[in-house]
Amino acid sequence: MENKLNSKELKGYFNSGRILFVKIIDFPDYKGTSSDFDEILNQENISGFKGVNEIENFLVREDGNVYGYVESGYIEYDDGNSISKKINIENIDENYVEIDSIDNCLIIFVSLKTSQIVGYYKNATVYRERQKLDNPLSCHLKIE
Repeated sequence: MENKLNSKELKGYFNSGRILFVKIIDFPDYKGTSSDFDEILNQENISGFKGVNEIENFLVREDGNVYGYVESGYIEYDDGNSISKKINIENIDENYVEIDSIDNCLIIFVSLKTSQIVGYYKNATVYRERQKLDNPLSCHLKIE
């Protein structure tokens, strides 16, 4: 999958404001390999959640798409139930207050450990709520 970002495209994203910075756990290669899985079992992010779904953030699926997992956290209730928090996509574009997703975004993944950029998606769709998919189990991001 070709996903190179040229300077004209980058300027367009900055002008549109459709950029989302996402901090993710560090992995050897972010492709869903066994070495990545072994690494995640030994790491824990700031919230204490072990981000197993993050392992496959840059893995091209059989359908040709790439799905990205973003840990948006959970709201815990006294009865033991919880629901996942939503991404406030109106912070990306204020016109999307009542909309479930926003297209044509630049997602920049930043390492939790080093704060370095480890990858990006261009032309991404950001979903307000996690999408339940067969594989991966849930995601907030999609590029075609």
